[in-house]
Amino acid sequence: MCWLTVGCWILSRAAARVKLALLAAMGLANLAFQSMANASVQIAVDSRLRGRVMGLYMLTFIGGTPIGAPLIGTLTSHFGARTGMTACGVIPVLAAAVVATARRGRTDPSAAPECECPRRDELTR
Repeated sequence: MCWLTVGCWILSRAAARVKLALLAAMGLANLAFQSMANASVQIAVDSRLRGRVMGLYMLTFIGGTPIGAPLIGTLTSHFGARTGMTACGVIPVLAAAVVATARRGRTDPSAAPECECPRRDELTR
């Protein structure tokens, strides 16, 4: 996140060609982040639950934009860009704190009972 802030600061003070180059680099970094996040979720999940987990992942990753964008836009238009950007930084930090707190009381996931789901080859017979 710090690199994004530094990138935005440099972008605000650079010439037009430098701005375009930095914009392309930031877009590439964003694409790499999204690809790595998607791959890490798929790798970490059991293959029997991968479809369900990826459905929830995509719902939260992409599905939040139609709700969040108008809310942040309204907040920004009423209170200014600084307030909107602050909200865009504070909300993920609060969400991460809630998830960390919720995970603290959990037991080891490897100790959970094994799922009795049929294997893929058993379903195709």
